[in-house]
Amino acid sequence: MTCSSAKNVTIIGAGLAGLTAGHLLSKNGFCVTLLEAENLPGGRMSERQINGLRLNTGARWIYSFSHEILDLVKQLDLLKHLQAAPKVPVFADVGGRTFKLRFGPDPRLFFDSLLTPTDKLRCLSLIPDLLRARFRVNPNQLLTAEQFDSESLTQYFAKKGLVRYAKYFVEPIFRGARCWNLADISPAFFLTTGAHMVGGHAYTFDQGIGLLSRTLSSRLNLVYGARVQDLVRLRSGGCRIRYTYNGQLVYREADLVLCAVEGTHL
Repeated sequence: MTCSSAKNVTIIGAGLAGLTAGHLLSKNGFCVTLLEAENLPGGRMSERQINGLRLNTGARWIYSFSHEILDLVKQLDLLKHLQAAPKVPVFADVGGRTFKLRFGPDPRLFFDSLLTPTDKLRCLSLIPDLLRARFRVNPNQLLTAEQFDSESLTQYFAKKGLVRYAKYFVEPIFRGARCWNLADISPAFFLTTGAHMVGGHAYTFDQGIGLLSRTLSSRLNLVYGARVQDLVRLRSGGCRIRYTYNGQLVYREADLVLCAVEGTHL
């Protein structure tokens, strides 16, 4: 099937979701074009050069439980570029006290002087939630973690009386490594990642976490700097897309349009 005779698909957004959709559709004979507002692909799974420094835009690791992503890595023949995340000790300074951070559920917390005996007993209340996250939640489909998504992580720890634990062992990781405030994120991520990383591993690429996005984009037709204004469904079928490119208003028609952007951008 040639591109001229294939169904014409336009994907809005060239983050990992859009790139993966484009890759799979192209493999199945569709004619695919991606419109990306930024000047590079990958969204939160890429890197930017700022003043000579290469910085991640979001994701840092691929986890061993990320089966769909690892399958994609294998399809693209990138397994040879995977490398284990370096096990470098990380220290935090909170309130003038410097200490080593513990990542995920760690029995050594029960011997840490930063926690009171009461704190250590209350940490046991995390075990039932971690077990539910381990055996009932698919870490690649966070909709399955809906039961942990009714409050913020700050509220979750306050309810369990673990404010001190959060201050010393959770907040430094989320604020330092991810630039996230506990009040802005769900317990679902903390519990799911913590539970599934027991016995798990984290990986990156020898050429940076953006290698996957760069490889996918090199095999697809992308238009960078395209900011979509609106979509109109045509009576004849298909859709008309209106977007700006190089200061000009552009119209494009497609048989099918996929929106692979954050919900706040719709």
